[in-house]
Amino acid sequence: MRFFRRLLITVVVLALLAVAADRVAAWAFERSFAHEATAQSDARDVSAKIHGFPFLTQLWSGSLDDVTVRAGSASFGGTTVTDVDVEGSGVSLTSPYVVDDGTVEATVPVSALEQQVAARSKADVTIEATDDGLVATTKVLGIGVGLVLEPKVTDGALAVDVKAAKVAGATVSADSLPGGLASTVDGLKVPLDLPDGVTLTGADVVPASGGSEGGIRATATGKGVALEHLASS
Repeated sequence: MRFFRRLLITVVVLALLAVAADRVAAWAFERSFAHEATAQSDARDVSAKIHGFPFLTQLWSGSLDDVTVRAGSASFGGTTVTDVDVEGSGVSLTSPYVVDDGTVEATVPVSALEQQVAARSKADVTIEATDDGLVATTKVLGIGVGLVLEPKVTDGALAVDVKAAKVAGATVSADSLPGGLASTVDGLKVPLDLPDGVTLTGADVVPASGGSEGGIRATATGKGVALEHLASS
């Protein structure tokens, strides 16, 4: 009886050691990946989380079943995005970390949108992300004008349309604004030069909250995409 008790204790101890070794290996890989991804791209505040257990068997197979990668910021086609979330399955274990299937979410902040709208309209523009949507405010002939912008995905690109216009608090036809302001902004495309294999699928307004300025939350799917290339496109 004593022999079986000792055997059971030994088995339990070995199992615990194996679990501990597996978690340490996963933690080490997560840190290594975050460090290398930061070094090989312009992504910042990168973190990674390996899901599934055990990790060592995935390591042996050469592919990770499920990985979550987050970055505080990155650049897509010269446009800085924030709060980047990537969910990937079938992730290779060596650089550039190719993902078989994945989803990407990132926020195009209001400040980046202001630059794009101002460059196209040649006017000083302030944009706010509210519960009612994106509202771009400028002045035409000294009068404050607001354009309600609606984000959308058109032909695989992120764009904004003018949904309505407001002058002195009253809703008017966008076409009635002087200087063709609405037509200048309508259909504006936000440059997001995504790598091959990544397709935009949706865009929604994220209202400003707390310390966040809000913006457009873009979603995309990808197949056979290198994580390192995704953050340096």
